[in-house]
Amino acid sequence: NLEPLLADLDSQAARLASELRQLSHECDGAPIAVIAHSMGGLVARAALRLVDSAGISQLITLASPHHGTRLARLLHVLPFSQMRPQSAWLEELNAVQEPHFPVPLTCIYSNSDNIVRPTESAALKGARLIELRGLGHLSLLSARESIDRTLATLLAPAQCPT
Repeated sequence: NLEPLLADLDSQAARLASELRQLSHECDGAPIAVIAHSMGGLVARAALRLVDSAGISQLITLASPHHGTRLARLLHVLPFSQMRPQSAWLEELNAVQEPHFPVPLTCIYSNSDNIVRPTESAALKGARLIELRGLGHLSLLSARESIDRTLATLLAPAQCPT
């Protein structure tokens, strides 16, 4: 969970990086798979810059606005200003990572997402892309097809796309 919800994405990333380091320690360095929804996908990508990515087996994002969302233009507080299309924050993150991610990355998204618009914003060059149809933003968390695709991705050998 991202708390406080209105904190800037870099602060959220620092908190997540700390939690990932702690989890890695508690699991004796076993690789960690990270699954993140919506803004959490951006936070997870930013956290990858702060941790040893060797401890992360893969990142799966669900409905994350990797290239921003038009809806964020209506909200004038952090972190929404960072999620605007072509924001300086997103441009910098994408310039550093896209299409060469430090870990295998899968983007699962829907053509019917009512929050992440345009749909292509949820897709990153160089990532494995899984586009689902007819699911809303929150439905991606509970729909059988989304869960099945997420589990299949977790169970398949993680590979960096070429």
